[in-house]
Amino acid sequence: MPVQAAAALSRQSRHDRRISRAETVIPHGDYCYRIARVETGPDGSPSVKTQRCPYWKGRKDRPEQRFGYCRLLKVGDYTQGRKADGKPRATSLLWDQVKECGINPDPLSTSSSSPTESSIHAS
Repeated sequence: MPVQAAAALSRQSRHDRRISRAETVIPHGDYCYRIARVETGPDGSPSVKTQRCPYWKGRKDRPEQRFGYCRLLKVGDYTQGRKADGKPRATSLLWDQVKECGINPDPLSTSSSSPTESSIHAS
């Protein structure tokens, strides 16, 4: 096997392992987070607690609406340059934690309402 082919096979293998792991930890749905629980504050108002995707990062050194970054894709709202097809490499909605990776796009289906959903709708 030529060296280039061996290197390409190794890179593809690493990529496949990364994506397999990512599929197990990236939240389901359209966003880079999931609702973990709903708590009631001292005044009785609900407070939603979320669990963020481990690959999402907000850069404090970037301006508002340009600070989102995905460690899996290795791109952010501020990334410079263009892809081979001429489209910009930058993402556009990571600052708002809208998923750009396309992994687990469908929400988890449940046969009945989860405790979190019933807590939200009980108000």
